[in-house]
Amino acid sequence: MAEVRRATRDDAARVYDLIRSSTLRNAALPSEARARLFEPVWGGEEDYYGYVLEAEGEVVGFIGMLFTRREIAGAMRKFCELHSWYVKDEFRSESLMLLLPALSIKGMTLLNYTPSPEVYEISRKFGFAELEQEVLRILPVPTPGALRADLRVETDEAAIGSALTGSQLRIFEDHRGLDCRHFLVRRRGRSGHLYAIVKKMRVTPRQPVGRILYFSDEDRLVDALGWLRLYWSLALGVQCLIVDRAQLRVGARLPFAPTVAREVPSLYRSRELTADDLRVPLYSEPLLVGYALH
Repeated sequence: MAEVRRATRDDAARVYDLIRSSTLRNAALPSEARARLFEPVWGGEEDYYGYVLEAEGEVVGFIGMLFTRREIAGAMRKFCELHSWYVKDEFRSESLMLLLPALSIKGMTLLNYTPSPEVYEISRKFGFAELEQEVLRILPVPTPGALRADLRVETDEAAIGSALTGSQLRIFEDHRGLDCRHFLVRRRGRSGHLYAIVKKMRVTPRQPVGRILYFSDEDRLVDALGWLRLYWSLALGVQCLIVDRAQLRVGARLPFAPTVAREVPSLYRSRELTADDLRVPLYSEPLLVGYALH
């Protein structure tokens, strides 16, 4: 009979072997990347990293849990992101044994940024709500704003870090060194700045896109977007930019930015936070190990 227990750092190699043979979209992750999921990160204090399903000494199932802490609306909150839920075919009837411990966690918001269609359906039955439902596909089409010459972009991380303070500096430091790009955008003759984090990813092998993960000021982003849509597309070598439609109040009015429904929405479950509190997809498992958020 299979048994469920907490996954510790000692299980990293066996979990890697299990997931590598799975049909999960992150199955091809190298062992070095998956090993990061078995280390404390971003303020997580728990000493385990999910649960394994074990039968006769063999790991036959796994659900990953990335524990993090981050500031939301001025208060530090605890999060548990579920990922990499997989069970071998002959043990599928026992899959829920892995999910139930996660559902019993108290005082944390549960997240799943990349659920499969099957995991989505199961999670909805257990009280998960939709998070990101639609994205804007911002095309690199020249608009009148593309002609402006008053914008300056800083990409040197040392210079960016020295210009940031408070929560922006914390976000920068927490995501420095990951597979994403940091930009500080200033407008000549105007004080202040726009700080943004953008990640190049691939929706398909031949469709690279730039995912706008974070922006410090919506008004400044929209003001500069006519120019940035071209600059970022060229700098990253992508076909378009992607951002959660709900993150931009003016999303419906942006030119050449069609709305695209996610095939499978991301999910959350929380007693205290709403979807609008969780729009920014930072501090996430896809970012930590380097694969697409959707």
